[in-house]
Amino acid sequence: MAVGYRNLKDQLLNPHTIMTLFEKVKQKRVQLWDHDFAKMMRDTDMPTEARLSCIPHMTFFIMGFKDILFDLQRTPNGDSIQRMVNEHCEEDNGHWQWFLNDLERLQIHGNFLDQGNWQIFAELWSDTNWPIRETVYDAIHLGRLAYTSRLRLLMLEVIEAIFSVYAESIRVLVDQLGWWEKLEFFGRVHYEAENDHSSGSWLDGAKNGLESSPGMKPAELDLAREIVDRMFHNFTLMFDRWHETQNLYMERLPKSA
Repeated sequence: MAVGYRNLKDQLLNPHTIMTLFEKVKQKRVQLWDHDFAKMMRDTDMPTEARLSCIPHMTFFIMGFKDILFDLQRTPNGDSIQRMVNEHCEEDNGHWQWFLNDLERLQIHGNFLDQGNWQIFAELWSDTNWPIRETVYDAIHLGRLAYTSRLRLLMLEVIEAIFSVYAESIRVLVDQLGWWEKLEFFGRVHYEAENDHSSGSWLDGAKNGLESSPGMKPAELDLAREIVDRMFHNFTLMFDRWHETQNLYMERLPKSA
């Protein structure tokens, strides 16, 4: 999920900008890193089953991400930034298959995947899982509001930053279980695909900034800030929901004497 472009550096977009967009994304990424969901994934003292219990609830987002990518594509018409967006979307379009493969390998029991097929849909579209669906729906809505290729590229940067928090956190669990080679989406295959980009990666801390030259006009900059704020807000609520499933699993564990 990384954008394939070289040596792009963020700039102040106008004299009144307090922080660059890239700095804003980095700041919000740090905040998300401290979310209870991410911290629990990295906590090797917590039961591994409880930390894994949220993975089936990620299904709607992972499959919906395919639609987010599809909807961000446009005919480039000579726009080099839009070509970058299209290449990114096409490259990441098949990662959902790795996720489904891992669901089968993991065999996470005690959740809606163990029940009848109808229960899968009832759970994915339940009221409690609305924050997950809203994250997908609103991302598609923001993508349609993004009237320039730079705004669409910004959306991909935000998703990349958020995914890196998730990927780096769950890698602690995967390494603890010794499943680095066993899994695709949660293991080496996906991780190396993320790092194998000339622009650098959020995963290795070497991500380059966005190209904003010659600068955004005020209306475009306002929308850019709204995109960053809304996407991080929605993903935070989705992290909240995934953490709830972990806590519910913990509550069902036998109490020690």
